[in-house]
Amino acid sequence: MTLPRQVLEGATYLVTRRCSERRFFLRPSKDTDAIFRYVLAVAANRYGIQVHAYCVLSNQ
Repeated sequence: MTLPRQVLEGATYLVTRRCSERRFFLRPSKDTDAIFRYVLAVAANRYGIQVHAYCVLSNQ
């Protein structure tokens, strides 16, 4: 595993992630959307990160 990235105050970052095993976990639905928004908000609040935009794409 690689070391964590350095996070600098005031910097802007593009973060990308892929689902485990490239499986179709992010099927469009109201539940999936709500869960993603909730988890993103909790993480941003916990680490003091300002989210400017996000985009969730399925792999199908």
